[in-house]
Amino acid sequence: MKVGLWAVAACLSLCSPAISRTYTAVCENITGVRLDDTGARVELDNDQVRGATWTFRWSDENPSVEMIMQNSRGAGGAQFTQQGMRLTDGDIVTFASTLQEALWVYTLYRNGGNRILVTQHTTTATGDRLSGKMMAGVCRGGR
Repeated sequence: MKVGLWAVAACLSLCSPAISRTYTAVCENITGVRLDDTGARVELDNDQVRGATWTFRWSDENPSVEMIMQNSRGAGGAQFTQQGMRLTDGDIVTFASTLQEALWVYTLYRNGGNRILVTQHTTTATGDRLSGKMMAGVCRGGR
């Protein structure tokens, strides 16, 4: 009888499919710099999403990520949902998405204080204007 119970317990842990886990990270205090190259000159200034909260939800099961973004309070604070793709997983999780002719890359460092690094890469259809952002923030959750 004891051998039968051990066999059932071993099979339950080894024979059943992996259980998918869902993660949520909530990020705030996102600040950084913006670079704008108009072709005639390059401008560099501070950029921040003051008072905004960005939430990321993903699972082990598939590479998609749901991002609930919020504009800064100065821009009305409106929320919108953006879909993206998870590119890496583990202690460093990277997501990518496109929004308004820009590629956004979000890298969540889960092992070093739960920080996020965000970069934005933008160009116009003619390529005569380039801009980008690099911002960082603090997150909770994501484990």
